Amino acid sequence: MAESLATEPVGAEETESCSCCGRPIFEGTGWLLAGESEKACYMYRWAEGHEVAFSLAVAGTVGEHMRDGFVAISCRQKDADLSFSVYEPADAPWGDTDDFGPLLSRTQALDPQGFYPDLWELVDRITELEPRLADRIRSLSGP
Repeated sequence: MAESLATEPVGAEETESCSCCGRPIFEGTGWLLAGESEKACYMYRWAEGHEVAFSLAVAGTVGEHMRDGFVAISCRQKDADLSFSVYEPADAPWGDTDDFGPLLSRTQALDPQGFYPDLWELVDRITELEPRLADRIRSLSGP
């Protein structure tokens, strides 16, 4: 992606308590922008102290339209590294939504001829540029 990208968080981050441990779970949404154009919409769910550090849903755009379906990504911390993988719909923290459409399977999401040939570029840019996520990711590696 050669164009200049930025994120635009939408609304305030929401917080709830985890039902299994009581730790906070933070949720937010936003847009990945290329100039004035919307490149993708995203939502995230950051669960403090869990094996999955955060989950990210990505719904890309084609022109002024949403792509057919969205992808759910998990991020785990392994030592000093982050490991990303695509959820299967049954394992994702989200299901089909009115705003994002159907949740794609891992096979559909990773198909290089499918709707998301740029999936990992979108994930990289969102996690790098979304300030609420980027700050938490930096905190995982310590001071």
